[in-house]
This record gives sequence, C-alpha cells and structure tokens, in this order.
Amino acid sequence: FGNTCYCNSVLQALYFCRPFREKILAYRSQPRRKENLLTCLADLFHSIANQKRKVGVIPPKKFITRLRKEN
Repeated sequence: FGNTCYCNSVLQALYFCRPFREKILAYRSQPRRKENLLTCLADLFHSIANQKRKVGVIPPKKFITRLRKEN
C-alpha cells in the first residue's frame, strides 16, 4: 500500500477524537448500506475499539483500498 504513515496518523487522531469516533461507531450500527468510505472507516474504528490487546497493529487495508477507489 505504499507509505501510509500519514494516513495512519490522521486515522489515529480521528479515532481519539471521542465525539467523532462515537458518531462513526453509531453509523456502523445502522442498517447496512452499500460499502463506501464511511462504512470502511466505521469497520476500522470498530476493529480498533474491540481489539483484545491495546497494543499491536490493525492494518487499514480495506479503508486505504476504498480511499484509492474514490480518489
């Protein structure tokens, strides 16, 4: 996926903005729509929130792939 460190930094900053994270996770609980960038972000945030260990790596492959499709 190339150099995604800048994207990862932005994703981490957004995740730790509690109001934004809560809205994204609430969006995920709505009835499923066609996959889009927001659904990919919601799935990524869900993976981060529900990881058993609070250290490690969660690759944002699905989000990055979708971002590239929409760009």
